[in-house]
Amino acid sequence: MNLTSNFSMYKLASLLILAYAMTSCGGSCDCAGDWEVEYTPGTQDYYAAVHVLSKSTGDYHQLYANEGKWKTNPNVPSPKSSIKGGNLKMQYMPQSGNVLPSLNLYSADSGEWEQFYLQSNKWLKNTNFSQPKIGITKADLSMEFIPGSANALAGLIVTSGKSKEMEIFYYQDDQWKLNTNFPAGKQLN
Repeated sequence: MNLTSNFSMYKLASLLILAYAMTSCGGSCDCAGDWEVEYTPGTQDYYAAVHVLSKSTGDYHQLYANEGKWKTNPNVPSPKSSIKGGNLKMQYMPQSGNVLPSLNLYSADSGEWEQFYLQSNKWLKNTNFSQPKIGITKADLSMEFIPGSANALAGLIVTSGKSKEMEIFYYQDDQWKLNTNFPAGKQLN
């Protein structure tokens, strides 16, 4: 498949999930603005999946494409998050080798962050990671988790859409540490 067809598949999946989200709201929320949607392409081992998260409630659904239809995956429940801040966002990471699938949830308003991994059809909170100490403006945050490996530490890239600031963290000695090789707290121009 070429890039254009992958992009078209992503757009189609996003539209279908937005339609799903709008019908599942039951009229009780601003559905178009309340749902975060993320697409994971299929592989030889897994169906393509769409991940849907309510930004206000944290309610999560995974849908997969099978025989031309989107189906809710009964093996993937909604995690129980303790994040209190609003404007929830997510980053889903599919299973890779021996690494279980994970879901990173965070508040774009407060910077609260949690990671869950899926084991035996249950989301378990990854207690190996502490809460990062974010020093930039906590507004319209984007938080991208970078998995560690045998040769590299786990990382977290945090950007503020409001102040156009960025911080890059690495995880070492049971805590997130600011990577001072990159300018922190300065506007990205």
